[in-house]
Amino acid sequence: MLDITFAADGRTRRPDSYNGLVVPPQSLLPIDVTSVVTLAETISTQITARTGRIVAERLVMFGDEITPNGLDAEVGSPSLNDLWAFQEAWSLRP
Repeated sequence: MLDITFAADGRTRRPDSYNGLVVPPQSLLPIDVTSVVTLAETISTQITARTGRIVAERLVMFGDEITPNGLDAEVGSPSLNDLWAFQEAWSLRP
């Protein structure tokens, strides 16, 4: 069972729909956070597992659903930190 909290624009969001999420063993639960977290320069996510273990990742799609220009995936971290650096992504248009 998971609880997910988001921080962006100096505000913390704890949507009820992301508290008590049940993820069956050996399964994937994709979550589209665009309806909860507005566009911001920095966004952080905290996932707390009440029971069991999880592997969290971040997937970012550049462009839109019709003409995606790139994709980036990162594995989450098991600990908090004050600063994270991600490699910049770029893509070439066909």
